[in-house]
Amino acid sequence: MVSTLLLLLAGAMTAVTAAPQHVPRAPGHALHVPQHVPRHVPHQGHQYVPQYASDRAPWHVTRHVPQHAPRASLEDVRFLLWTSNNAGDDEYQTLKIGDLNSLGHFNGNDPTVVVVHGFSNHGYEGWPVEAKTELLKLGSYNVISVEWGKLAVAPWYPSAVKHVPQVGNLTAHLLDWLHEAAGMQAAGVQVAGHSLGAHVAGAIGQNLKNFRLPFITGSSF
Repeated sequence: MVSTLLLLLAGAMTAVTAAPQHVPRAPGHALHVPQHVPRHVPHQGHQYVPQYASDRAPWHVTRHVPQHAPRASLEDVRFLLWTSNNAGDDEYQTLKIGDLNSLGHFNGNDPTVVVVHGFSNHGYEGWPVEAKTELLKLGSYNVISVEWGKLAVAPWYPSAVKHVPQVGNLTAHLLDWLHEAAGMQAAGVQVAGHSLGAHVAGAIGQNLKNFRLPFITGSSF
């Protein structure tokens, strides 16, 4: 999965390098973001959940689980930044919207890649970290991982779906702020999401106010 995503990212960033710096504001083709879970999702302690703790499984898979997901909010979403100056897996810095001191090694002149994990995953481990490592081998990037794991906890898949638009909107707010306050170049931004994270990526594109995303990469494998 990581190698395929990297090929898509590399191709997109190559196209960005060759493209004009001004991004047209013509309507794009954002990914469809589910607003509601299917009507047939049962209640009374049953939730439709993926078979292997991944949202790739069909909706008809059921288990008996506690009725309510762990309490979490958008305050639990974190934006983890890696650059060539803090490339170690545990050396990420946490970006905070509106806090210039949190920018750390962020460089607005470098391309920015935002990666979004899926259901029952985290942004500080697995493929987002592997993608970060491979990207920084290729050159100087700002790699931002959207850590929304507390809002995408298994087996509460419908709860995670409900949070998709909210997490996308919050991340769009971050990117708008980076564009205005930190000089992030709009033409060098790429967002990549896996599975349910791909829908978050689509929501990011839908909610940006100050610029359009040149590329959104979604993967379901």
